[in-house]
Amino acid sequence: MYATNTNVKSTVPIWTGASSVRNEIPAINLKDKLNRQLQVPQYIWKVVKDQLAIIHVNVPDLTLSTASSYILCEDICNTVHWMVYGHWQDVDKGFIYCCSIKDFEKAFDYDGYGIFE
Repeated sequence: MYATNTNVKSTVPIWTGASSVRNEIPAINLKDKLNRQLQVPQYIWKVVKDQLAIIHVNVPDLTLSTASSYILCEDICNTVHWMVYGHWQDVDKGFIYCCSIKDFEKAFDYDGYGIFE
């Protein structure tokens, strides 16, 4: 699932989405007002065209010792000058990592679709 930023004033295309690609992790479900089950995505992400994918691990009670198992591609946040920030991997504030777009497409099953070109 993803959405595209269609704001004509935007100079950099950004795609936003949510995914649950780790089948071995039990799904988290919430009920809506009509009592329907809705799955909470394990990952919330943004892809910045020609630059990188920024991924937030959306797992309750995540600990630093288990967080690394949720990193699905090489973390490159520290190689992008505007993404260097010590708190990205603070599980209490929200665990975030970055990947190249190519690695993101492979890890999140978008490889070969050409969506983020």
